[in-house]
Amino acid sequence: MRPLQLILVLALPLLFDCQQKPPKPPGFTSHDPAPDAVEKGRPMMLHRNDLAWLVENSTLVFVGRLLGKDVEKDDRGLIFTRNKFEIEKLIIGTFKEKSITLTTLGGTLGDQTLRVSHMPVFVEGRQYVIFTDTNRTTYDPITGNQDGVFLVGPQDSGIYNYNGVSVAEVEKGIITLGGQILKEYFEPDSLSLVSSPMRENPEIQGDIVSVERSEIAVKPAISLDQFIEIVRGLSPQR
Repeated sequence: MRPLQLILVLALPLLFDCQQKPPKPPGFTSHDPAPDAVEKGRPMMLHRNDLAWLVENSTLVFVGRLLGKDVEKDDRGLIFTRNKFEIEKLIIGTFKEKSITLTTLGGTLGDQTLRVSHMPVFVEGRQYVIFTDTNRTTYDPITGNQDGVFLVGPQDSGIYNYNGVSVAEVEKGIITLGGQILKEYFEPDSLSLVSSPMRENPEIQGDIVSVERSEIAVKPAISLDQFIEIVRGLSPQR
């Protein structure tokens, strides 16, 4: 029998029913929705490639590796995932624990899968830079959803966005992507930004004088240390 696939578009925040809040797993800090979620929950706006906005709206930014995750259902039948991270380095904010759990909506439980648009899905063992607001009241503590998650390449081979494209530079708080693909984590055919498959210049019609193909410049990813320095430089806490 095929697994039941449930797909949900994240247009409005799905709020946690604070009447019967699931217990937190023992041994680490979890940031489940706050008790006043229903009254204060609001959608998270998307600011693509705006690193300054991510910094401004995050109470905690850290480098961490996913240790594991637990998938459960709340009292309304919604599937959610508790993602447990080892905190390897704090970039912004203070946190006393060595690990933190971020609760996101969606996941696979038995033969049921809930997928949520723009909600990050984490892979065990991978290293991330995560921008989060631990005071948020919904099942999404990640600032900017997927835009608040960056991948650290193997052997610190640089910083990539959630979709595996290299972060080449940051100017005035805005990220410029380099077009280099993190092939170790993604299939090249599914994430090719390097060039168009068209080999010849396209034909022209009407009032267009000429058209030429333009290759996307491929730039290497900046290092984790460079990224940390840039993020701290954008923070008023520095």
